[in-house]
Amino acid sequence: MEHYIEIAEKSEKYYNFIDSAKPCLEAIYQMADVSNKWIKEFWNRLIDDYKSNEIRKRIAKDTMEWTLRNAYPALIKIMTKEICLVADEFWLDSNKESEDYRFYSNRLNEDKEYGLSESAEYYNSSYRNVNQNVFLRNLFGLNFKEGFQWAIQFVNKAISEYAANNPNKTTKIKILFVDNQTE
Repeated sequence: MEHYIEIAEKSEKYYNFIDSAKPCLEAIYQMADVSNKWIKEFWNRLIDDYKSNEIRKRIAKDTMEWTLRNAYPALIKIMTKEICLVADEFWLDSNKESEDYRFYSNRLNEDKEYGLSESAEYYNSSYRNVNQNVFLRNLFGLNFKEGFQWAIQFVNKAISEYAANNPNKTTKIKILFVDNQTE
């Protein structure tokens, strides 16, 4: 993998890292039961590069996107929490200081207000329906409990970000649960 990353970094023109690395990634991901330690280290490095390393950011973004589009059952079964972290990083905007990079973006689109990344903006046009999203289909089909917990925390993060960005548009509601136990 490092070999392919070095080629991509040294290339003066666009180099499609995924086309070269796909056979390796497919084999490694399908053997997640024996390669999970390497995968975890690789994903941690991808996330770090996606957040900070400008040279490797495109490689990290392409690899994260390909990973989510090809979330093999072995990955979901063995590395549920880790792949959910990849999805969080890919779909949630962690770079709060960034300027609006979409000069020509749709002004009606509120993805930034919800803390969603540029990658999340194109989700609707990426899949015709939720069943075509291999990550979500396998996550909920193979590990529903973890998938449901991840979905709740993902939505909670988005709503919290919206509330922080739009304090005048949100209403705080306090829910009081009464315990009806008698002693």
